[in-house]
Amino acid sequence: MVYEDVGNFVEVDGRPQAVKNYLTYSLRRLGTDYVDVYRPGRLDPMVPIEDTVGAIAEMVQAGYVRAIGLLTGAWTPHESNLKLVEALHKLAGARGATAAQLAIAWVLAQGRERGDIVAVVGSRTRQQLAESLPRGLGGSTDRED
Repeated sequence: MVYEDVGNFVEVDGRPQAVKNYLTYSLRRLGTDYVDVYRPGRLDPMVPIEDTVGAIAEMVQAGYVRAIGLLTGAWTPHESNLKLVEALHKLAGARGATAAQLAIAWVLAQGRERGDIVAVVGSRTRQQLAESLPRGLGGSTDRED
């Protein structure tokens, strides 16, 4: 990410070299040799996600990052994204799941063989958490927050 001198967000830079530079700066600033999870705060629409994640994967191999985190809820409302979300909801509904459950299951499946990908579920309410977890793990949502 790039910021103006006054701290206002200007743009995202997801190029592999920029991602590595940001990580290097963070490690130095934090006074540590590695981070447990490296997750881009925003994705650069000008850089394929495979390039950005590939750079982080290289940092995993080098020992600077333990796990890769991906943000799943930061899509902008472009028409093509809305069509993808609609398709995801239909696919999930046909399987008796929520879109969040299907997305998390997909993420977990990506790391099943290698064991190096975990899903980090973020939610603001108990209801959102229950909707994200597989049935039987969400617990009761009868209580108020």
